[in-house]
Amino acid sequence: MIELGKLGNLSQIAYIKEVCVRGGISSGLEQLLVKNQGLYLSVETGRAFDIGEMSFNGINLAYISKNGAVSPFVAYTGAHGYMNSFSGGFLFTCGLDNIGNPTEKSVQHGRIGASPASIIRKEVIIENGITVAILEGEVSQTALFGENLVLRRCYKIYPDKLIVSDEVLNKGFKPQDIYLLYHFNIGYPLLDEKTEIISNSVSIIGRDEKSKKNEKTAGVFSAPDKDYAEENFIHSFSEPKTQIDIINKKLGLKLSFNYKNEILKYFLQWKNALSGDYALGIEPSTSRFAPNITPIALKAGESIKTEVEIKIIKI
Repeated sequence: MIELGKLGNLSQIAYIKEVCVRGGISSGLEQLLVKNQGLYLSVETGRAFDIGEMSFNGINLAYISKNGAVSPFVAYTGAHGYMNSFSGGFLFTCGLDNIGNPTEKSVQHGRIGASPASIIRKEVIIENGITVAILEGEVSQTALFGENLVLRRCYKIYPDKLIVSDEVLNKGFKPQDIYLLYHFNIGYPLLDEKTEIISNSVSIIGRDEKSKKNEKTAGVFSAPDKDYAEENFIHSFSEPKTQIDIINKKLGLKLSFNYKNEILKYFLQWKNALSGDYALGIEPSTSRFAPNITPIALKAGESIKTEVEIKIIKI
């Protein structure tokens, strides 16, 4: 419980700061820096209202790629520029026109990830004696003679948990196929040798030959390997809710993802122990990847809503 009488200013324990990065490949990237007691994160208003850095009590949780935080002004423009512009970050949103490999019409993982957001709300409130940072933003994805879509996102940031609530709305006059994939990226030191990945899935199937051979070890991370080839797994569920736990017993921390899977029907796991690109991807998705890709057809004026809760638990 917060004792306001002991605070000179609420920013001693919780704040939101609006900044613009200067210098290098990040130059011009607008961010909201958020601290709520032990939880710290950067929301990339310049790129899809996604999350870049994220830490808890000084322990890093997010994977940041060697590209670093890439400004939208230099982000990929060609179909194959994704690898040069992927920042990683705790959350990288994929969609709304594509997920997976590039197509003739769209870049890899879609256009939304390089689109700037408009800030609708940013404030710190006290809810039942607990500080909560609330952020709301909108990201538009439009094209002449093409789609008119908007992603409306709300973050509720507590001292030990984060709730991501999204709405994808078709503002156009015709039906529009859409995809939405959350690319949550876990990095060192939360991700380490023997970090465990546990879910309530009923089956785990590898997407390629190497992954199929290692389905039984999908839930255990290994040491970095300079010759490691990435692995990808598809999890299936029989319950209406999905739970995925990332457990590091050495640090005494568990990162727990919880969400309803009525719309986010698929959970894709990216396992990459490659030296220098050491990352785990937790990827709730509305669709599988090609060739079994399954879009959601939004009618004019129609929307879908999703919500993912991420808890940080000391064990």
